[in-house]
Amino acid sequence: MADEGFSEKTLESQRAHKQLLNEYEQRKKGRQMTLPTDDKSIQLRLRELGEPIILFGERPPERRERLRSAYLARGIEDGGASSSAYTLSGFDSGNELFYTEGTQALRTARLFMVRYSLPKTRASIEASKRKRAEDDEFWNARDKIKAEKKEGEVIVILCSSLMLIRWRSKRN
Repeated sequence: MADEGFSEKTLESQRAHKQLLNEYEQRKKGRQMTLPTDDKSIQLRLRELGEPIILFGERPPERRERLRSAYLARGIEDGGASSSAYTLSGFDSGNELFYTEGTQALRTARLFMVRYSLPKTRASIEASKRKRAEDDEFWNARDKIKAEKKEGEVIVILCSSLMLIRWRSKRN
C-alpha cells in the first residue's frame, strides 16, 4: 500500500525520522527546563506529580532527572515557575529551628556520655599526634640516610674513576 506514490518502506522511514526529531525536541526542551536543585524541593515536586519521591538506590542527581522526565511526559514546559503547594501550606519550614526538649533522665544520660567520651577522645587524638610525630621522625631519618648513602655511592664512583685514570697514566 503506497501513499502519494511512496513505498511502505519510505513511509516507515519518514515516521521513524519524525519520531527521532520529536525525541530530540523533547530532550532539548528538557535541557532548557529550569528545575530546582535542592533535593527537598525535588521531592516535593515529585510528590505533587504523584510520583514516588525516592526510589531505592536513587541519588539526588538521578531524582532530578526523573523529575525532568516526569515533567516532559506530562507536557509541562517549565518546572521551576510554579510554586509548590507544600511550601505555600507551610510544609517547608525554611530555616526554622525545630527540636523537642527531652526529659531530665535523657539530659543526664547525654551529659554522662559526653563526660565519659570526651577525655577518651582527647587522649586518643593526642596519642595519634604523638605517633604521627614519631613516624615523621622515622621517615625523615630514613630519607636522610638514603641521601647520605647516595652521596657515598657518588664518592665511590668518583674515587674509582680517579684510580682508573691514575692506573692508566702509570701504564703509559
